[in-house]
Amino acid sequence: MSNDEATLPPQLNQALFGAMWLYFLGILTSMAAMEIFSTLIALFMIVTYTVLRFQRRGSIPIPFRIGPDLPLLALFCVTFLGALWTPSPTARTLDIIGKVRWIPLLYLLTYALLLLKPYWKRLSYLLVLTGPIAIYGIFQHFTGIDLLRNGHRAVQPMQDLWRTAGLYSSPMSYGYLFGQLSCILLAGHLLLIHHKGSPKIKWGLLTLFLLVAISLGTTMTRGVWLASLLTYGFIILLSHRKLFWKYLALILIALTLILSTNSYRNRLTTAFDPSAKSVSERFDIWRANLAMFQEHPLLGVGYGENEKLIPTYFQKLGIQNGFQGHAHNTFLHFLSGTGIIGFAAFLLFLLASFRNSWRLYHTLPHDHLFARTLHLSVMGALLFLTIGGLTENVFQDAETRHALLALLALTFAHSFTLSRK
Repeated sequence: MSNDEATLPPQLNQALFGAMWLYFLGILTSMAAMEIFSTLIALFMIVTYTVLRFQRRGSIPIPFRIGPDLPLLALFCVTFLGALWTPSPTARTLDIIGKVRWIPLLYLLTYALLLLKPYWKRLSYLLVLTGPIAIYGIFQHFTGIDLLRNGHRAVQPMQDLWRTAGLYSSPMSYGYLFGQLSCILLAGHLLLIHHKGSPKIKWGLLTLFLLVAISLGTTMTRGVWLASLLTYGFIILLSHRKLFWKYLALILIALTLILSTNSYRNRLTTAFDPSAKSVSERFDIWRANLAMFQEHPLLGVGYGENEKLIPTYFQKLGIQNGFQGHAHNTFLHFLSGTGIIGFAAFLLFLLASFRNSWRLYHTLPHDHLFARTLHLSVMGALLFLTIGGLTENVFQDAETRHALLALLALTFAHSFTLSRK
């Protein structure tokens, strides 16, 4: 029996689809659901593959290699070695290794999606929920009401307005997760413009995109603003270049509106003020993480241990009353935590994933709308998180990371199915 032939019994296939559907639903709504159903999918794949092989009743298509395998293997090995030699006195080896459990999860999600290829489009129907969630987020912006948490603590005040958090615990989680989803909505709309038929889908996607884009603005997160502007421009240039100048005009109009509102104007202008608290605190954290890398350039201080060592390095650098937390920069997070080897491996992982989607987007026939939308969306999501990662450690945020893993798993599964034809 060929390795690429799925032979799961129908009942198991339905159970797997149910778990995957709930996982994708969790990405839109609940961190707990993401963790629960991703774990169930991983266990399902491991147990089912083992049982079927033992009983010799068939097999699950396991390509083992999904694409950026060497960078992922290198990152895992560096994390393992760094966990053994971390200078952090409170470090726990298994805790550090556990922080890269997203690597085997990415593989297992890819394998699971290979079995669910007939259901991929059904999973995309969940995007309809982005509209109501975005409307709720905009409602939060003007009312400060968080219906899910006592004290409305997720919706942070910003002068006379509040920062949209959606269904999540912070505006940044919402911004960087829904920023990725907005890439799907925009890419789908633009690729459908020249396609005859499906007008309801085309304009429905545009409506959803506009609602999500507005809600991203109301997060009052400057990294999300910058990532949105540049990523949307990139998607437009790749898919519908003639609209680019109209897009620039819309940006100028949006900036005019922003500068006419005190809350938005102050939020924007403080980004260029080194004395502003949010800016100066980031500079201090960046200095501390660079100092960690300089002292431990090869393997770093241990993946995720940089946050615990911040007070020690603040003391070394003479920084008093500094803000303590993660690196507030994805790339410094990997540089200080995993050293130059882990940092290079993470960059190669991102570049290989981007290159894979770039290649397929440009080589697939134009009538393969779903696949081309998927690959254009993933390029957009990677760019969005790369830009946002310059001022925030977006990869440490579990909600953001789950959304990216789901998108990447879909692209890797699609790449594998093409390679078998």
